Amino acid sequence: MKQLVITMMALIWASTNLISAPKNKKPNVILILMDDMGYGDLSCYGALQYETPNIDRLAHQGIRFTNYLAAQAVCSASRAGILTGCYPNRLGISGALFPNSPVGLNPEEETIAEILKDQGYATGMFGKWHLGDKKEFLPKQQGFDEYVGIPYSNDMWPVDLEGKPITTPGAYKQDLPVLSIFDGDEPSIYLRNLQDQEQITGVLTRRSIQFIEKNKDKPFFVYIPHSMPHVPIAASMEFQGKSKLGLYGDVMMEVDWSVGEIIKTLKKNHLEENTLIIFTSDNGPWLNYGNHAGSTSGLREGKGTSFEGGQRVPFIAYWKGKIQAGQVSNKLAAAMDVLPTIAEITQAKLPKKKIDGLSLWPILQGNKKAEPRKEFLYYYRRNNLEAVRKEDWKLVLAHPGRTYEGFLPANDGFAGQVNENFAVPQGLYDLRRDPGERYDVQAKYPAKVQELLALADKAREDLGDDLKQIKGKENREIGRIKKPNVVYIYADDLGYGELGAYGQKLIKTPFLDALAKQGIKFTQHYTSAPVCAPARCMLLTGKHAGHAQIRGNHELGGFTDETERGQMPLEKGTFTLGTLMKNAGYQTAAIGKWGLGMADGTGNPNAHGFDYFYGLLDQKQAHNYYPTHLWENGKWDTLNNAYINVHQFQGKGAPADIDFKQFQGKEYVVDKMMNKALNFIDKNKSQPFFLYLPLPLPHLSLQAPEEAVRTYIGAFPDSAYLGKKGYTPNPYPRATYAGMISYLDSQVGRIVEALKKYKINQQTIIFFSSDNGATFDAGGVDTEFFQSTAGLRGRKQDVYEGGIREPLIVAWPGVIPGGQVNHHPTVQYDMLATLAELTGQPTPETDGISFLPSILRHSEQKKHPFIYFEFPEKTGQVAIRMGRWKGVKSNLKKNRQAPWEIYDLENDPMEHNNVANQHPEIIPQLDSILQKEHQPAKIPAWEIIH
Repeated sequence: MKQLVITMMALIWASTNLISAPKNKKPNVILILMDDMGYGDLSCYGALQYETPNIDRLAHQGIRFTNYLAAQAVCSASRAGILTGCYPNRLGISGALFPNSPVGLNPEEETIAEILKDQGYATGMFGKWHLGDKKEFLPKQQGFDEYVGIPYSNDMWPVDLEGKPITTPGAYKQDLPVLSIFDGDEPSIYLRNLQDQEQITGVLTRRSIQFIEKNKDKPFFVYIPHSMPHVPIAASMEFQGKSKLGLYGDVMMEVDWSVGEIIKTLKKNHLEENTLIIFTSDNGPWLNYGNHAGSTSGLREGKGTSFEGGQRVPFIAYWKGKIQAGQVSNKLAAAMDVLPTIAEITQAKLPKKKIDGLSLWPILQGNKKAEPRKEFLYYYRRNNLEAVRKEDWKLVLAHPGRTYEGFLPANDGFAGQVNENFAVPQGLYDLRRDPGERYDVQAKYPAKVQELLALADKAREDLGDDLKQIKGKENREIGRIKKPNVVYIYADDLGYGELGAYGQKLIKTPFLDALAKQGIKFTQHYTSAPVCAPARCMLLTGKHAGHAQIRGNHELGGFTDETERGQMPLEKGTFTLGTLMKNAGYQTAAIGKWGLGMADGTGNPNAHGFDYFYGLLDQKQAHNYYPTHLWENGKWDTLNNAYINVHQFQGKGAPADIDFKQFQGKEYVVDKMMNKALNFIDKNKSQPFFLYLPLPLPHLSLQAPEEAVRTYIGAFPDSAYLGKKGYTPNPYPRATYAGMISYLDSQVGRIVEALKKYKINQQTIIFFSSDNGATFDAGGVDTEFFQSTAGLRGRKQDVYEGGIREPLIVAWPGVIPGGQVNHHPTVQYDMLATLAELTGQPTPETDGISFLPSILRHSEQKKHPFIYFEFPEKTGQVAIRMGRWKGVKSNLKKNRQAPWEIYDLENDPMEHNNVANQHPEIIPQLDSILQKEHQPAKIPAWEIIH
């Protein structure tokens, strides 16, 4: 009899603790996520200067974890991990996505909301999303029936702490959209200043309660990712001044009130016993904000680091009658475990694709022996493996990372300094004895180091590691908006300082200046070679001058029409930007100056990925802006111009003796090209297109439409050029040169206006650059007068900065915040990798590195270990840039052992001071790179190394 009673009691207890509730009474789930809340920011985790009684009650009546880790130590990545059960880098999510980003959580990934929706749950989200703010990425497209909240961080707005518009030149925030609380897919409440942000917590709380009450008779999932206490912090009037810790404490007390209101609503509607509540944070505190940042309670570092202070955060689970009260667990758990835990409790199906999480339900039930997770892999900055952990042992791997140590924080909403590129050394830590990670014990436990290094290798095989340049086998694609159109405008011999946006004072370039203000101006962008043909080859193929097929202007014919033979052609089957974009489903066109082969040879642009070509095949023909013909898809297109031999006149006599009009024609080559370009846009406006537009301005000869020249006649001193340095004579050489650049600028304006006309400007990214620096002393051009190189040493045909540093402007209205100035060194052979990433294509074999992260700021920007230049013509030159240092070799045609010149570009961008004698340690590095990167040239005249 006694045994029967015991058995009956056990059955009764088990029945009350079954995961599955009675029919039609599946458990409700509420997931509350804080933003930048530290490990020590709750009373139940040690906070002293304010109280969080409602959250503490959840912990005391449920379970709190002391060893729970966020998926990554930063906003978007952490949220991706908790909602999908995956390491964020498996999904391509990293860092913090910015407003108008063209990427987001891939809609093909399944979220907690989606797996519960399939189980008949009502799903609502009330708070910060931060996984893509384009409509296709917003919560209602990711399984949520209702959404009210901010689509990204509350500091991503165009005003300062006082609500004044940000006007600092180059400040990326000044063109951000007005911050707003969305209701569904559209803005509802605009937040124009910090006072407006005081309402956020209240709005989210009220809407959450309304959703619960509306759905009280069916199972529901409520996700409440608060915007607080992320800076700028704000509390409603009712809570201001309540705590002993200033505004930060006030904010935390208001969030605690919010939790209390949710609990009251559950009790009022008799839902408490059928509702699981999870409370946690996305990552640790942003420590450099001082009194507006949280506490790590002694853990090392904070947000943005893979030390414990960045990723160990509170985790509390409460379910009245189902989770035993008063539990404290030191078992290892992670954000990726939330989805499978909820799935087991609700009997929902796990996502079809691989996830990384493990169910914590056995631990929540009080099973002391349960330990589903023994390993955790830390990531930060896209796909950089920074540490691995097994049980209590953590191996921090050597990596560049953030540190707050050694800097004083700022206060009252202002950010203090941090070091974003600190060389973090390898270290082994026993977290049970040393949770603060202060004592490196790797020398004492070498076997444990090897065990964890093996775990790191396993992680790299699965997920990759950019620090080791290893691609993971099971990474998936980030979500992308509809493929953007791409327009790449390539000027010809335009100097670094010849645009207003880059300091030009005499020549007007209003359209390009406006484009720079609307997008990004790069200050350290390089062509791949200092003359026409090789620069084009390297741009299109992604190879630097040590590997490229074409390394100089190798001419195959004369200047007259009958001897037109072009230059060294691209080889058959060469992979180009055209090939890449065509493979990506784009309509492709190259319109302008080609210079890489004729129509009847292997260099035909139509054979290299371009559906349409119109322009000059032989770049020598570009010396005359009034040619007799152009080429259209391999066929001769006759122009209404008489033949002009621009290289015949030798400049004899006086200006009065010269008929300057003989060097003008009826059809200007740029006008013909532009008409074709605008027709191409019109024809393809409803489908993705790639337009490569290498316009031949302002290359010699000095020829421009009269209206372009007229603007500058009399604007500055000018005297006739008689042709003594080649090319055509000109009565107003300075006015004509300025007019040519302004005419180029106006063509950019025509492109922009066409995109606006067809309402595709927000679907189009525009790149503008030039093939090499300002022209050398020829043809009447006075680059010194115009300060065309902005003071940089050298010009076209030089590997000094004036010959290879170029303007680069990138604009994408509605996606790229305007007014940015970017100092990251980039080079034109990066374009292949950049467009591959932009279009989601596999990256071809290339010497370049995508600089899309510098454009979209969706992930960490990789840096070139070196940028390589080689120019076999003129005297024979080589240049290698390594960070701040640049090495130059000249006169290699005569002396293959020519010494290195070394310049410190950080302190001497004009390359005035050769510091080779002061820094001999750099020379072996340069020699090593030169020997490794130079492949023998196919033309003997181009071989200057061996």
